[in-house]
Amino acid sequence: MQEGKIRFGLLGVKNVGEGAIEAIVKARETKGLPKDIFQFVSNLDTREVNKKALESLIEAGALDSIDENRAAHMAVYEGLLESAQNSSRKNLEGQMSLFQLNAEEMEAGEISGKLPKVANFPKEQLIAMEKEMLGVYLSEHPLKDYQEQIGRLVTVTAEDLAHVAAATESGEAPAADTKVFDGMRATMAGIITHKRTLFDKSNKMMAFVTMEDLYGEVELVVFSKTYEKCASLIEDDSLIIVKGTVNFKEGEMPKILAGEILSLRETSQAAKGAGAGAGAGGAGAEALVKLKIPAELADGLEKIKEILRRYKGETPVVLYPAAGKPMKAPPDLWVSGSEDFQKEMSALIGAENLKI
Repeated sequence: MQEGKIRFGLLGVKNVGEGAIEAIVKARETKGLPKDIFQFVSNLDTREVNKKALESLIEAGALDSIDENRAAHMAVYEGLLESAQNSSRKNLEGQMSLFQLNAEEMEAGEISGKLPKVANFPKEQLIAMEKEMLGVYLSEHPLKDYQEQIGRLVTVTAEDLAHVAAATESGEAPAADTKVFDGMRATMAGIITHKRTLFDKSNKMMAFVTMEDLYGEVELVVFSKTYEKCASLIEDDSLIIVKGTVNFKEGEMPKILAGEILSLRETSQAAKGAGAGAGAGGAGAEALVKLKIPAELADGLEKIKEILRRYKGETPVVLYPAAGKPMKAPPDLWVSGSEDFQKEMSALIGAENLKI
């Protein structure tokens, strides 16, 4: 973290047991902090630490304090551990003289004292490893790079749904100004952490998907019609944008009935390209929603804004008042330009006053 430090117990690391932890703590207390992975393995009681535990520690980032290149550590850990275990075993069995042991240790140190010069894993892979080993994203969340775009797109977060669920469970009436209600259209963005597929009554594939945003988790119900269109995006670790309907069910966390699923990465890249094109006067300049406000709706600007907020997206909006200069809407009022948006806006201002 940039603001501070997080302490995460070793027992929370997948495949690492109490015996391995005790061996690590004992080595640190008796021999001090290791300067590299070679010393780390050399200091350990290798009867207590197996390959799976050491691999998990590397993937979790536990050895980042001595070297952040996890790819380099992954390249050498098996050989180092095998060598240390063999040396320990032979020494205990009395099959090696002190002279032979020292000679082999010196030779091994000369050959294996440096990490190979390999590039570290990509950031996405590093944080995926952490999640697999720790159960949480620790050093960074995959959505961090998309925070600005997500802020413009989403209308509901997992935190919003959790607040409503908590109020309902406690028997409290929802707040008068709550923005979440059953049946409302919603746009969310997050990373898929789990999916379960099954066949519906028509023998077509559908899925229940767990998605995590920056505030918590939400379950998506993806019926067969949507699943057929978006199956390639519904995979673990996929970054997605989901548009659908909020569904309340007594005693359960509100769900999202998915109507459309998009790739967050592709949408972000397309938005950046459109922005660059618009700046250069290229094709991206055509991506624009123009709204002419009829004279009789001069005082109805808030109604227009309500619709814009419901259909957040990446397409800029320009408002043309009946009297006065055109106004470019701020990014939080940009829209998706979907068919539903066009229908609702046309019903308010007239189809002839909407151009995309």
